[in-house]
This record gives sequence, structure tokens and C-alpha cells, in this order.
Amino acid sequence: MELLERLKEKFADEDLEFRVGATNKDKTMGLAFAYVQARAIQTRLDEVVGVDKWKVSYREVTGGFICTLSIFINGKWISKEDGSNMTEFESIKGGISSAFKRVASSGFGIGRYLYKARNNWYPIKQQGNGYIFSVIPKLELKDFDSNKNINIVENSKKVILTFGKYKGQTIENVYEKDIKILYFEIFYSYLSRLNEIIDYFNEKKKVEIRFRTGIESFDNDFRRKVYNKNIFLDKKKIKELSEKIYSVCLLIATQGQTKEMIKKDIEIGLKYFKAITINVFVDNGTTVKRDIELVKWFVQDMKYLFYNDRIEILIDNKDLGVFEQWYTIYFFGF
Repeated sequence: MELLERLKEKFADEDLEFRVGATNKDKTMGLAFAYVQARAIQTRLDEVVGVDKWKVSYREVTGGFICTLSIFINGKWISKEDGSNMTEFESIKGGISSAFKRVASSGFGIGRYLYKARNNWYPIKQQGNGYIFSVIPKLELKDFDSNKNINIVENSKKVILTFGKYKGQTIENVYEKDIKILYFEIFYSYLSRLNEIIDYFNEKKKVEIRFRTGIESFDNDFRRKVYNKNIFLDKKKIKELSEKIYSVCLLIATQGQTKEMIKKDIEIGLKYFKAITINVFVDNGTTVKRDIELVKWFVQDMKYLFYNDRIEILIDNKDLGVFEQWYTIYFFGF
């Protein structure tokens, strides 16, 4: 549809801004995450669909906002929803603006091409409680040529396994023998492309394809502030996610968590998903730190979880993917 294609067009450089998505250990460099200014999105909507042919509404939820964006297309109103946490700077205004930008992207593709941007490192400096860039980042898009994607998938099938009874063989060799289930570890931002993986790897309908993704916690505020993972999930989004994803990874025993938070995350995970992976955090040099008392409590008081067939528990971070009957393919860059 021409209208939707016009909405998806790229923005001018002056319409873009960059935020510091992560920092290095000594806080001198930061990853640049590009996003479109809310005013630029509003202008795009005014120019493409007309000032009287779009509208927004907001509702507050725990820790954030849900934005509903409605556009009048072909004689009827089409509405999409997405949400965001409150932000650290101007929390209410920032949360509302972020929710609007999210639904414009996820719902109608406005600025969605920025998910293809390379997250390059740039010098940063401290400003208040946060960091800003000391030089202006430049937008650089990845090459997402369809033929290149096919090559990525093709190459992944030639990966040589280094463990288990198929050690020394390629994924393709195993696939042709007796592999029954393929697990894919997926970045949350690539959820819209799951069918590409299913169609390619299961063209012969021989195996079951299962996806899992790292949610870390269902507590939106904790996930954003501690894990720096700016995904907003309410009940509706969790349910929608469970229809696409077989299992989720939860990260536990980090400083700032409570026993009640961990129990709640496990409860939600088991309620909506067919399986969950509980990853007991191991210090990795980041600002997130392991809570040894929570580790002791989990191993002692929650040991009954080890006997639940729907739960995989990773005590050591090298355990990921060591399942008895299937292999995990890590598909971070597809």
C-alpha cells in the first residue's frame, strides 16, 4: 500500500537523535542507538495521512504508558498499541514520547529501518546521572540484502558442533540424520522474522522449530534500570509473545532483586510459556553484580524446580543449550 510505504520512508539526519545504550567499563565510550524524534513522526503523519486522519491516546500502567496510535486507512480506523517505561529524565513526558515512537515503529513501520542501524561506539561524557555523546554519532545501516541473509542461514547450517554425540559434524549433517527439534535463540527485535527461519530450516517438514528469547525479568522497571533492556511488556504483549516463542530466559540472583520478584517471574513464565530457562547470574565484569545470598536461597529453597520438566536451570553460564535431545542455534544477527 502506497500510504504505508510513504510512512516507512527514511528520515533526514536532522530528524534523528542518538542515546547511549551501553558504556564500556571505564565510562569513556558508549554504544549509539538511533531513534526518530517524536516531532518528526508527527510531521510525517500530518503530511502523509493528513492532520485529521490520525490520533493517539495513552493509558498509564505500572511503571509506564501504553500508547494507541490510530490511522484512517481505506475508510476505516486502524489502531495499534505499544508501550514504554517512564524514563529517567522527565519520566512522564519521556515515557509518553517513547511509547508513541514505539507504536509508530512496531505498528506502522515508521522509523523501523533504524533497527538495521549499526550500534557503533563513540566517546561520551557524564551529564547529571547519565551520559551523552561528546561527538555527534553518524547513522550507518547494515546491509540486509536478502541474498546475504540466505548466506547467513546457509553458513549456520555448516557450523561444526563441538559437543555431544554429533561432535565434529555440521548442523546440516545432523539435520539429514535424526535431529528432531531445532532451538533458536532470538533477539527480541527480530521477532518479526521468525517465519523466514521456519521456512528455510524446515522446508522438508522434518523437525520442530522452537524459539526462545531473553526477557531476563517480567518486571519492566527492573529490566530497564538494571539490565538496560528497554522492552516493555504488559499482559497483552506477554500473551502475544507466548504465541511466537516457546520459552524465555530469566536472569536471577542479581543485586537489587528480591525473592518475591524471582518467584513472580517464574510464575509468569510458566503461566504463559511452554518452558522457561532460569539463568543464575555469574559476575561478568559489568555493573550488574551477583547476589550470593539469593543464589544460596534459590539452590536450597527452590530446589523442587530442578525436577520440573518445563524448567531448565543454568547454575553455570556455560550450561546454556546443553539439552539431551536437541541443539541450540544462536541466531543473533539474522
